[in-house]
Amino acid sequence: MLSHTLFTRCALAPAFVLLAFARLAMAWPVYTTETVDMSNAVAGKATWFNVGLGACGYTDSNTDWIVALNIEQWESTPGPGAYCNRFLVVKNAQNGATAVAKVRDMCPGCAYGSLDMSPDLFKAISTGGLDEGVYPIQWSWLPTDYVPAGY
Repeated sequence: MLSHTLFTRCALAPAFVLLAFARLAMAWPVYTTETVDMSNAVAGKATWFNVGLGACGYTDSNTDWIVALNIEQWESTPGPGAYCNRFLVVKNAQNGATAVAKVRDMCPGCAYGSLDMSPDLFKAISTGGLDEGVYPIQWSWLPTDYVPAGY
């Protein structure tokens, strides 16, 4: 009986170790190999919003990794809405976590450089989840023909 109990405990130990490491991995998200192009980086603040029908004309959900672009950049050359469906890479300036997101909306209350993010995107690169509310970011455009792998 003792050998069976010992075997069971030893057999379960790797599962517990894997779960512990999985939780640690989630604490340090790195969601892309893309990096912010610091020569063209834009600095701003990240906020989050409940997603729905966006200014680009698409209905997204809170789990989609999308952003609403600040109004000043939204209306800049080449014109209002021209950045719809364009990808960018965004980095949390506090913890260095990065992610790729798609422009699907416009944020009339956001200052230049700032992005309003879907809740899941905001949480993915934040240090404190949605309760954090706002954090500093740096971001840059990805090439116009960029499409993430598996997209």
